[in-house]
Amino acid sequence: MSQHVMDKARELAAAIAQSAEYEQMRNAEDEASADTALEAIYNDYALKQRQVEEETKSPTPDYKKIGDLTRQMEGIEETLRRNQQMQKLTNARTAFSAMMNGVNMELQRVLSPESDEDSCGSDGCVGCSGCSVR
Repeated sequence: MSQHVMDKARELAAAIAQSAEYEQMRNAEDEASADTALEAIYNDYALKQRQVEEETKSPTPDYKKIGDLTRQMEGIEETLRRNQQMQKLTNARTAFSAMMNGVNMELQRVLSPESDEDSCGSDGCVGCSGCSVR
């Protein structure tokens, strides 16, 4: 493997680590990890998920219990979606993913210029009929 390529990869990694998107995501993850109320919600969800798994593996599954647990899990998911800390984390992860998708698209554009013909025009995906860019 080319040392030059590895050096550039390290430079890219350092630039990503210094990006606002990465910093915001790391901060949101740290804050979420420190949020004991959020942790309790996650633990409750994980417990119910294990109970559903155990019940479905049972020789005689109790489908009413599985349904009740599933509804409880859906309620917990809604609680997580409304949680401000979780929203902040989700938004930060989405922004970081968008940045990384842009990095990957740029790499692909440079490495496979012929694929530009298949990519979206200046209007983005407006009127797109289903290209390979995702």
